[in-house]
Amino acid sequence: MKKKWTLLAGITLLLTGIILRFAGIENYLYIPFMAAGGLLKIYYITNQIITGTYKPGYEILFLILGLILFFSGIALKHTLHESTYFFLILPGLALKLIFVLAFIRCIRLNRAEF
Repeated sequence: MKKKWTLLAGITLLLTGIILRFAGIENYLYIPFMAAGGLLKIYYITNQIITGTYKPGYEILFLILGLILFFSGIALKHTLHESTYFFLILPGLALKLIFVLAFIRCIRLNRAEF
């Protein structure tokens, strides 16, 4: 549990940012929460790579493509028709979810080898 605190804190901060965003708060209070959560998740993944617990493979492609689609949908949100950006955001989120599941699977397989 000691090693997972950054991941759990990152997820908590991201969820707090999402809740603040959709709670109707007018100012941009949610941005630091989401940024800090994302940075903690990036730190956790890079720490797992450095320690050798996780060896990146094909699942990194899911993360990269998911992030590209997700951020493209967000960037086009205000330029396209209201519902068309969902066709980029939803597959992006799905690919990020696939990455998370593959990441967890790789971590568990590597722990079983030790």
